[in-house]
Amino acid sequence: MPPSRHIPLIVFASSLQLYLLTLCPTINGGDAGELVAEGCSLGTAHPPGYPLYTVVVYFTTALGKVLNLSFPPAYLVNIVSATLGALSSAIIAFLVESTLNMAHQGSKDSASYYSSAAFAAGMLYTVSPLTWQYHTTAEVFALNNFLSALILLTGYFYIDAPNQANLMSGAFVCGLAMCNQHTTILFEIPLILAMINAGKLYLPANFPKLISAGVSYLVGISMYALLPIFSTLNHHPGSWGDVQTVKGLFNHFVRADYGSFQLYSGDTKGTEGFQERTMAYFDDFNNEQGGFPFPYGAVIFVVAGWFFLSSAKNKKARFFGCTLTACFVFYCCIFHTLSNLPLHNPLLFGVHQRFWQQPNIVLFIFMGFGLGKTFDLDFVLDGVRGSRKGKGKGKGKGKGKGKGKETKDTNLKKNVAGILCLGLVAFATGKNYSKIDQSSNVYFDNYARSILESLPKESLLIINYDQQWTSVRYLQECEGVRPDVTSLNLSMMSFKWWEKKHELYPRMKFPGTHYTKPNTVTWKEGAFTFFELLDANYELFAGGIYMGGKLNYQETDYMAKYDQLPWGFVSRMHQKGVGPYLNGKEGFKKYAEKSRNVWLDVAAAFTTLPDTDKYGLESWEWTIQREYLDHMVERASYILECALELEGENLEFLIEAAGIMEMAVLKDELAVDNYSLDKNLGLAYMHMVRSKGETIEKGLRNLESMTFAGENFLDVLDFLHDEEWKGFATNRWAATWKKFLAHEDARKDASYEAIQKIYSAVYEKAN
Repeated sequence: MPPSRHIPLIVFASSLQLYLLTLCPTINGGDAGELVAEGCSLGTAHPPGYPLYTVVVYFTTALGKVLNLSFPPAYLVNIVSATLGALSSAIIAFLVESTLNMAHQGSKDSASYYSSAAFAAGMLYTVSPLTWQYHTTAEVFALNNFLSALILLTGYFYIDAPNQANLMSGAFVCGLAMCNQHTTILFEIPLILAMINAGKLYLPANFPKLISAGVSYLVGISMYALLPIFSTLNHHPGSWGDVQTVKGLFNHFVRADYGSFQLYSGDTKGTEGFQERTMAYFDDFNNEQGGFPFPYGAVIFVVAGWFFLSSAKNKKARFFGCTLTACFVFYCCIFHTLSNLPLHNPLLFGVHQRFWQQPNIVLFIFMGFGLGKTFDLDFVLDGVRGSRKGKGKGKGKGKGKGKGKETKDTNLKKNVAGILCLGLVAFATGKNYSKIDQSSNVYFDNYARSILESLPKESLLIINYDQQWTSVRYLQECEGVRPDVTSLNLSMMSFKWWEKKHELYPRMKFPGTHYTKPNTVTWKEGAFTFFELLDANYELFAGGIYMGGKLNYQETDYMAKYDQLPWGFVSRMHQKGVGPYLNGKEGFKKYAEKSRNVWLDVAAAFTTLPDTDKYGLESWEWTIQREYLDHMVERASYILECALELEGENLEFLIEAAGIMEMAVLKDELAVDNYSLDKNLGLAYMHMVRSKGETIEKGLRNLESMTFAGENFLDVLDFLHDEEWKGFATNRWAATWKKFLAHEDARKDASYEAIQKIYSAVYEKAN
């Protein structure tokens, strides 16, 4: 019996509705900001370039402008992700239902079970945490999931009807998919081989068909030719690479800047191997993605589906099952062999985990097969019974009554199957909804705005941290925020092709071809260091030069000439003894006030920080809370350091620094192991006790204006409220330095022995 077409439509509509309810309203973490930014301007994204995604984003955002929609560009792209994700789920449902009907051409009742199973498979895929997350945000994975599912669908059509139209369309889709994410090749290779076998294209008589399919593939992948066209017509700052030459385009295509066939360019010593990665994958699918309420439920039905399809009498269905198996095995073997991301790092585990969405498509299809045939087991049992009893002869008196009872039993079974499938989907949805719901995720938008709005006019912002770069680039390129700020990616400047980007930054002076280490062969051949870049541009930007992230190379020469002043989420590069800040006592006071105001703006933007129960260590959002706390303490430590160098009149700054650090102790779950924080708190309290003739009102007023995640500092902290504030400071000094001295790793600190002597001397004197 042919499959019904309404199940894929129901799955699509249900999935899209769910995704729209939980859609991220703006940009999120990862590569999203950069990818949307390049799409807005038809630029070149990081390798391998993603030309198809760039075009999709461009037309999406352009349509928003034409229709005069008030939504941010990122939100419109997120809607496209939701639509593509819902289509992926619909394709899964279609393949499950169609293949089951092909494999076991049973009764109308069997078709009903298969429809229920198809609905469950499609919707369980929809609400699996990994796909749900990336189908509600702007990333290449939603498009990749759709194209991967579409590749499998074209394979199914060709196996069912091996005609030229199905062959050509399948080859075109395979080529087109390579213009988004290259992991589709791990489905394409086994699928192409299977199609060659299914259509007997290896026979000389069929070579013309094979050649025409190859041409279709090339037509699909030819979208890569758009990259040099876009770069030539709209050569603009911020885009990656040199794609205007054949060599440059090829290097971009094979990801030569990162290392071809690698995901990670950092230290891979001690990283996991093929076996550990494969086990981690199956563990993640079974415990997180599968959606079953009992242990190993997902794996059991996947294996059952594979077994049922492998043993199907229908040759086409069996061949399609073998093709799916080959795609899955080939993907897992190659990807888990080549991937070099360290899985013991939670954030990098999350990066690696994203690539499991593609093979999960196959597992959910097999899961649907398993559910459908499990519901239909009576079909097999009835067939066995019928073969034993033979065909009935004559008409029994109770025949009509028996048929009625059989119909009732069948209807009951169909209802139970439907209810069970709905129950599975409801359970998985309820389990994951609150954790995956992105409808209030504005953290990266706030993060980027906080950075840009903290900078004076006509500033230079040098960034070497992905999350800053992608989010800032999106706001500047797509929403036009702070166009007066010149933003540079320091890592981009480290490639030789950067020399061809110089002309895009007319306000800047580059003291060489590209950025490199000092005192190296490359440097002697004409590259430049960070120090030289600072010197060449320091006087060219009225608002100053700011740095986000860390340098690529260990370089300390610039520190003799420049201070790095904490400035919200970035640092201001300040020439020593020159300019408005840190030029004596008044300069420091001016800096303290200005940087405090920057933090007041940051705190106002973050009335809530990412919930670490929802956004774990593997998420990009977790890094925002980490950044917030680290930069907050960094500023407090810097103010403490400068305050200790002042002669008198430093109590207000000691109080401010101590109050910020106390808030970090209270709010930061990692503060318990931060012995440097304990050391600095002890220093602040010791000098507070030693201060003479000053009152604490100024310091408390500074803290009174400050908030952390919407909470006022002084409302949260039990801090210097008593008239005997020096007694409070003495007790906290003793407690913090005692904790510092007890910390095992604190012995590595250069000041450990000096602190130990002071601490011991005070207690000996007191006793």
